[in-house]
Amino acid sequence: MKKIGLIISALILSIFVTKAATVTWDISPEGDVTGYKVYWGTNALPPFENVLVLVGRSPTSALIYNTNFVANTKYNFSLTAYNSVGLESGYSTVVSFTNLVAPSTVKNLRISLIAP
Repeated sequence: MKKIGLIISALILSIFVTKAATVTWDISPEGDVTGYKVYWGTNALPPFENVLVLVGRSPTSALIYNTNFVANTKYNFSLTAYNSVGLESGYSTVVSFTNLVAPSTVKNLRISLIAP
């Protein structure tokens, strides 16, 4: 059994508000990849507390929706690829974000119409 390799040229993290993160990556050049695993959590290094398993060679992004993201907490993400016999690559580079407190709701908003 050969160990599969994972080459990730870019693992990118985008944050939406405070409840979700989108992780994107380049497809693995290895021909025997059958899916990816996205790991995330508050540990400084892998293994992380959570995993999302994606089936298929072509997914290159994942939306991690988590209502438990805590404000002012650093979250770390990493990715692996796996093949049909279950061999898993090493972890990709870890990317991080600190979940910031969402701005409070705007109050007393007023709109003034100006006639032409």
